[in-house]
Amino acid sequence: METLILIVDDNLVIRQVIRDRLFKALSVDHFREASSGHEAIELASKCKPDLVILDVSMPDMDGVAAQSTRSSLSLRLQSSCLRFIS
Repeated sequence: METLILIVDDNLVIRQVIRDRLFKALSVDHFREASSGHEAIELASKCKPDLVILDVSMPDMDGVAAQSTRSSLSLRLQSSCLRFIS
């Protein structure tokens, strides 16, 4: 099974840096990206990621608010991870 990572940050450059570093460190190349908490919840319900990396500070809905609706993030497995960045 392929590992799918959802990167959530309102800054495109930050999302690209995270994606590039994860690819180099882990050779993971299955990513989805969202620019807000609302978009993350919608996307996660469709793709069911193994790992969600959330920015804590975003306009609209930040990572903390999105995490509080963790069931809406539809992580693939019980052991899936949710991580915050700031």
